[in-house]
Amino acid sequence: MQGDDGGGLLAWFGVIGGYAWTVRSLGRVRPSRAPGHVVAPRGLRRMDTAPAVRQSQSRRVQMGITDLLIKELVFPALDARGSDEVIETLGIRLAAYHRDIDRDGLVHALRERERQVTTALGDGVAIPHARLSGLDRTVAAFGRSRAGIPWESLDGGPTHLVFLLAGPANLPGAYLKVLAGVSRLLSDERCRARLMEAESETDLLLVLREEESRGRRAA
Repeated sequence: MQGDDGGGLLAWFGVIGGYAWTVRSLGRVRPSRAPGHVVAPRGLRRMDTAPAVRQSQSRRVQMGITDLLIKELVFPALDARGSDEVIETLGIRLAAYHRDIDRDGLVHALRERERQVTTALGDGVAIPHARLSGLDRTVAAFGRSRAGIPWESLDGGPTHLVFLLAGPANLPGAYLKVLAGVSRLLSDERCRARLMEAESETDLLLVLREEESRGRRAA
């Protein structure tokens, strides 16, 4: 893959390297005039009840990537005609599970982030993401398209694996660590190949957990 400056993108590597890869890759596509985070226009609505996973991540900075996912938020057969449709589909599913998140605000924030710079980083991987005021934790959804989805990817290829993230605007450190971890995990060719071969939601989640654990051992 080549960046706009002709020097090529940084290689996928390590936790620190994964963070650098994410930030620098996104920055090389085109300059952004937008602020550091996107605030949902209508904010987030609070409800008296919330899922058990709604634990503040200010106390769980070291949480694993797969701690954010359950079967209900893993989709092995994404059917979409483009990036916008993927963002809408996964955003709606994510908000349906995390009922305290305003669905329209989340989708709007993700779309605004995507307009700033593509989040399709090449090798068939996209990591759409946004930070939201009022959100107290990082949430995620994962989807796969074997056929591939047209996206403005850095290498010009279709996107097959989509890891969607939304994090709190006031806790950038924890959010960026998760983002770096996702980029590192999906940078691994073996992980991507196994994800493409997995059959079900359970299988996809198992691959992600095994590959994350393998990466930790290697580190």
